Amino acid sequence: MGKKILFFILLAVFSLDFAKTVFADPPYWAPAYGYRYRHYRDHDDGDRRYEERRHRRVRTYRYIYYPEQEVYYYPVTRRYYWREPSGWRVGLRLPGGISIGASSSFPIELDSDRPYIYHEETRIKFR
Repeated sequence: MGKKILFFILLAVFSLDFAKTVFADPPYWAPAYGYRYRHYRDHDDGDRRYEERRHRRVRTYRYIYYPEQEVYYYPVTRRYYWREPSGWRVGLRLPGGISIGASSSFPIELDSDRPYIYHEETRIKFR
């Protein structure tokens, strides 16, 4: 009886030692359903071919575009996107030098949460 208990105790101790957690990502071609899908699906550094792969769903984002100021507004998060000399900026309010008061606006749909990726096409379309 004592040998059986000792055997099960040793078995439990050794099985705990050999069972280790492995932190690994799935392969790049595997569809993502959890954290990776929600947080990294559109962060591809501007490679649009990545968004056109068949195994990926591409989410549509609806913005309001102000062509005179070159400003995008995303109503869901209430964020503005505008261009500065150093690059594109994002904020809850526009800087003091930009006013969109009575200017014309157009609703647009883009495939990215970063509307400035498609800015050249959008600017040409709404000239």
